[in-house]
Amino acid sequence: MKFGLIGRNGSGKSLVGEWFASLGFHVTSLSDEIRQEAERQHKPLDRDTLTEISNQLKAAEGMGVLAQRAIQSTQGYDRVVFDSIRHPDEVRILKANGVVFMGIDAAMKIRYQRISNRKRDTDFVDFETFKQQDDAEFFGDRPAQNIQACWAHCDVIVDNNQEDKNVLWAAVEQVVGAWID
Repeated sequence: MKFGLIGRNGSGKSLVGEWFASLGFHVTSLSDEIRQEAERQHKPLDRDTLTEISNQLKAAEGMGVLAQRAIQSTQGYDRVVFDSIRHPDEVRILKANGVVFMGIDAAMKIRYQRISNRKRDTDFVDFETFKQQDDAEFFGDRPAQNIQACWAHCDVIVDNNQEDKNVLWAAVEQVVGAWID
């Protein structure tokens, strides 16, 4: 069984990935390849740099390059979760490989609070910058990202406006239980 997680920054995709990992799923992020490339180039791991590198990879190898690499790197696993899906070509490639898609959604202010609290290298931005980045990723203002177009392919949507991860995990279990039993 393979699942793909689609959602905006701070929506809770990583927490859903943790839940799947607790059931023995191998979890991989399409962004891992971008981070590795940034490290090879000795560049910072901020959101703008990662987006720039993503755009470069996609311009050179096609919009589905991250999904293709993720599929290749997970060939030895039967149970896989793909995180950080941001382009419809990634969805197309993953869907052709039997992936079921889950959307994770939360209100913008809640998501901003979450990213402010987690303090990743990509998260040190003010609310206005967060909103601009979020809109660009969601509405496809950046050629290599269009979460809204990906969202249309979700088989299920999970609301994550609550603070308790156990509530989120119960909601995920309820909607995917039939697929993983």
